[in-house]
Amino acid sequence: MKGKKKKRRRLILPAVMAGLIILGILTLAILRVAGRVDLVMPYGEQRLGYGQAAQTVTNTNAAFAAGLCVGENDVGNDNIAIHTGEHAALFSLEEGKVVYAKGMFEKIYPASVTKVMTAIVALKYGNMNDTVTVGWQDLELETGSQVVGLKIGDTVSMTDLMHGLLVHSGNDAAMAIARHVGGTIDNFVGLMNAEAQAIGATGTHFVNPHGLHDDDHYTTVYDIYLMLNEAIKYPVFSNAMQISVYDLTLHDQEGE
Repeated sequence: MKGKKKKRRRLILPAVMAGLIILGILTLAILRVAGRVDLVMPYGEQRLGYGQAAQTVTNTNAAFAAGLCVGENDVGNDNIAIHTGEHAALFSLEEGKVVYAKGMFEKIYPASVTKVMTAIVALKYGNMNDTVTVGWQDLELETGSQVVGLKIGDTVSMTDLMHGLLVHSGNDAAMAIARHVGGTIDNFVGLMNAEAQAIGATGTHFVNPHGLHDDDHYTTVYDIYLMLNEAIKYPVFSNAMQISVYDLTLHDQEGE
């Protein structure tokens, strides 16, 4: 039996994750619509029932919204212009208000912004000290997909996988994290959707941990804000968003 061979792989920040960092720092979410669907009702208009029941919902909404920037409609700003077919929002965190908004409750396809929620779930339910062995399921991705370059049988730490996810936007890293933390990819995606509901991202639905396109995989600009607001509570996420190069260490398991 041959031993394990240690490798180091330098991960360079791709354009898609550079955009994500800018989005997080400025709290400005801009995504091009790949398909238009029905609007999601803004939080301020979510009133259910009558009388006491309606008041309870109103009180619940107010408590949930404490500390968040909440808006109901588009907000114009002469200093901001975006292209037709794009949606955006700019939030003043200090003032707790929406400075600019265009279609921020409309459903859109998140692409690799999905990895923000993948990171949240991994950090909440996983252990960064774990060692993960890469399985064949982790590599079932579209040809040409953005990857770290994992191979079946590789062993890698969860910390390194998280950096492969956030710095390099590796879809194989997303799959390995999801399978390890959730037991199965489906279980992990279930946790992603549950977490989205828990933070109020009611206009979001996930079907995978990486963001490759699926018609049933969507979010909204406002929900991206909610996800980022949650993600930056984790130092691992915040620290990873501030670096552009990371040396990932792999251990190859060679054949007999």
